[in-house]
Amino acid sequence: MGARISGFITFTSITMKKHLSEIQNDLQEYFNSVEVRSIAGTKNQIKFSSKIFELEVFLAQLKLERGITENYDASICSKNILKSFDSLKPEQYHSPADYQYPFSMWLLTNARPSESLFEHIDSFILSVVEFLNYPDIKITATGATRCKTNVRIAIMHLRNYGILRTKTDKGTRSHFLSSFGLLVFAYLKLVSKDWKDNNEYDVYSSLRNSGEKKNDFIDQRILNVIAMMRGENGFEKIWKKLELSAFSLKEKNNYEKLWCKFADMVIDNLYVTNKGIKENEKENKVIAKFIHNLKDEEEFPNIRKILLERIRNLD
Repeated sequence: MGARISGFITFTSITMKKHLSEIQNDLQEYFNSVEVRSIAGTKNQIKFSSKIFELEVFLAQLKLERGITENYDASICSKNILKSFDSLKPEQYHSPADYQYPFSMWLLTNARPSESLFEHIDSFILSVVEFLNYPDIKITATGATRCKTNVRIAIMHLRNYGILRTKTDKGTRSHFLSSFGLLVFAYLKLVSKDWKDNNEYDVYSSLRNSGEKKNDFIDQRILNVIAMMRGENGFEKIWKKLELSAFSLKEKNNYEKLWCKFADMVIDNLYVTNKGIKENEKENKVIAKFIHNLKDEEEFPNIRKILLERIRNLD
């Protein structure tokens, strides 16, 4: 070990009295000097990678000597993450429910059918990186980055509540908004514009307040809209707010009948305890079956297109 990283030990002994930013500049200069040769028209970066690896080995050895076992995903970094090391406890990370509202709102304008689930998660994480803290980027015992795992769990819950489709038209797993989800979030987007000075509807409010005790399964704002559909004239208020007058009364009644029935199922799938709202596992399979049988393109040939146009006009 010592022979392999002796260069870096010498380098560190020279720079240990320097400020960290100066050491980083020295490292930048060093790596800029590493030769990257061209072989058969392609860059051979093996030598460069070997030097990076030597540095990583040296840092890993330092961690072992200090008894540090935590690992963090260095590919995810922001000023807020760096600052949080001095102010937050390890358990102050964002829960899956914290990501539901911002991820769904992000999907309204950033969904790319050609991109995979993992590409969407990476892009979303990049968009909210300034709201994340160091516990969010911890690499857990499974080898996964915590924030990415929690976004995946958030997506699973959003599927359970019908906000995201469970299957694509080709039968593959989906992570895109369903027609029901588009209706809920188009309404929430309108409400957030009406209440732009109200923190309750701030897209990132759930990420700004990490560590607070909240509903573990579903964002309260999503739940409020779903519960609203069950109330007297609730669906009517949502319909008018979205200005969906292009549909006939018959079409509107069909949507109301189906979606209000679904809202009933979602709310009935939740029960209140002294610890907050929890999922009723026995009823969950009933909802899952209902969602599985609900084919957006067959049931709602026009609503998706009109809702998406309505959403685009909001920006």
